[in-house]
Amino acid sequence: VSITTFATYVLLSDSNILTAEKAFVSLALFNLLRGPLVSFPNMINSVAQAGVSSERIGKFLTNDEVDKYAVDKIPIELSNGNAINIENGSFRWSTLVDDHLVLKNINLQIHHGSLVALVGMVGSGKSSILSALLGEMIKVDGHVRISGNIAYVPQTAWILNATLKENILFGKDFDKKLYDQVIEACALKQDLMMLPAGDETEIGEKGINLSGGQRQRVSLARALYSNADIYLLDDPLSAVDAHVGAHIFRHVIGSKGLLNGKTRILVTHGVSHLHKCDDIIVISQGEIIDHGLYGDLIKRSNILREFIHSSNLSNKDQHETNDERRPSISTPPIEIVTNPLEIIENKEPEPIQEEKKKLIQKETVQTGSVTFRVFWIYIRACKLPMIILITIFFCLTTFTTLCTNIWLSKWTDKST
Repeated sequence: VSITTFATYVLLSDSNILTAEKAFVSLALFNLLRGPLVSFPNMINSVAQAGVSSERIGKFLTNDEVDKYAVDKIPIELSNGNAINIENGSFRWSTLVDDHLVLKNINLQIHHGSLVALVGMVGSGKSSILSALLGEMIKVDGHVRISGNIAYVPQTAWILNATLKENILFGKDFDKKLYDQVIEACALKQDLMMLPAGDETEIGEKGINLSGGQRQRVSLARALYSNADIYLLDDPLSAVDAHVGAHIFRHVIGSKGLLNGKTRILVTHGVSHLHKCDDIIVISQGEIIDHGLYGDLIKRSNILREFIHSSNLSNKDQHETNDERRPSISTPPIEIVTNPLEIIENKEPEPIQEEKKKLIQKETVQTGSVTFRVFWIYIRACKLPMIILITIFFCLTTFTTLCTNIWLSKWTDKST
């Protein structure tokens, strides 16, 4: 930059004479500008990032508020035996009047203690009905009445960055008897034996060190431990193996499971447990088409027959894929840093130490001078030819700087 500036200045006019006074003042100015010019690209990057962050925060803050009056909470003694009651309900996701209705003319009555299955093709509106019951959709018309507390198990499990036990308790007091029953019912006992610190093992953010099936079972266990009155189960068996799904349905959802006597709404793409439900609701394009027992619906509902046919084809393809891959019965979780989920075979679980095995270890800071061993590691990593090349360029840089200072010194002496 300095050479280009000086050369341009001299060549523009014969009257432009570069003196030592002008040169040193210019060099001082260039040194002052060097810092801001180097930081300018980083500033542009920071401004772009700030713009994106501001847009995301603004979008979040300007979202529509959840309508707390969308769902009416009524006492159980005044519910007339209905845990859930929707009358002529129509719902959409946004407040825009021109936006299409996701659910239309929904009329639904579910009695206390019943097991109801919601079935239909993908995108038919099954999960949207659960969202409407939670009050997360915009109610355009109708009435929604809920009697009792709700526990919700979403399709994608939400896991805290805490121990597995804390993920299940979720702030509630520890009840060992109930806790053991929940662990057994959700088929988590074998998984706890695989963990190095049992249920005290730390689980990473979003359950990164758990498999999909394990995350779903932990989410289901959390809902069970909450001991709610109404359970909204959004396809909880899709992420687990067939035999694990059968175990969960038998010990959790079914008539002899832990949720016996509770109101259960099960969204499912499977057909193996439909005949065990008290009522089956068929949904298509956001509307309830039919409902009834499995034996009656299979005779009169074409949509249910198509759904069962597509489900059987999907299961057949999945079985063929599984036969090719031949996976083990229990899919081990991915290995992360300290390998917290390493399988211990033929050994009794070690007693939990006072210092729990954590996924995120506490960082330590070493004080003092840098030892030669650190430099030697860098030298070995760079290889000898690279070290020689770096040394040559470093020497050339230093030599060029010295030559510049020597030339300026001689030039100023000559000028005076």
